[in-house]
Amino acid sequence: MALSWVEAQSVIIGALIAIIPGAYFGFVYFRETGSRAMQRTIRRAFVAEAVKLVMMGAGFALAFRFMGSLNPLALFIGFVLTHGCGIFAIAKMQFAYKQAPEHQR
Repeated sequence: MALSWVEAQSVIIGALIAIIPGAYFGFVYFRETGSRAMQRTIRRAFVAEAVKLVMMGAGFALAFRFMGSLNPLALFIGFVLTHGCGIFAIAKMQFAYKQAPEHQR
């Protein structure tokens, strides 16, 4: 099944709507580490998650507003697949961490 240019562009934009806010969240959340920074890290996680959700909503709004030819189904498929892959990767890493012997953690 070959995709048309509009469908391919819609999938890519949907993927970017998932990737860019996720990268922002990761950058903000993991900027500072250490036990002394725990309170700031928790607060920053909530703020970064809220900003990430706003960025995703704005990404969809901008895509629907300014993209003349857009396939909404392809856009959502690109978003869901990209976001789902990220969730799957995190779940797989957590499973591998729990299965590792104590001395390898």
